Amino acid sequence: MARIFNVTFSARDAVRLGTFWSRAVGFDIVHAEAGLVRLRGNPGGPDMLFLEVSDAAPPSSVHLDLAADDVDAEVRRLVTLGATALDTADDGLPRPRQANGIEWFVLTDPEGNEFCVGGEPTANR
Repeated sequence: MARIFNVTFSARDAVRLGTFWSRAVGFDIVHAEAGLVRLRGNPGGPDMLFLEVSDAAPPSSVHLDLAADDVDAEVRRLVTLGATALDTADDGLPRPRQANGIEWFVLTDPEGNEFCVGGEPTANR
């Protein structure tokens, strides 16, 4: 059976994007060279890989779902690091989406890749 080895992002600037995600999720940068950055994930989990591509490359359809105990604080922290809230209220603050009794925020990283931040579902704790 196959297992997830990497979550790979196409990037216009692999160092910039890899650094953002390293700070966002606390993974160490374990390899960096021209056009490639690898972050070491949690034991048993996948690494994150950032590969530089030309501007003509199609955007990725893969995104990450992040779980946090204090979702509002985590969204603020990620915005401070360079993320942008996709949905905002009239006051400019990030606005959550809701469905099936859960709530999450949709953000973009510095290159426009979407990711979500919400609480961890009770069944996974």
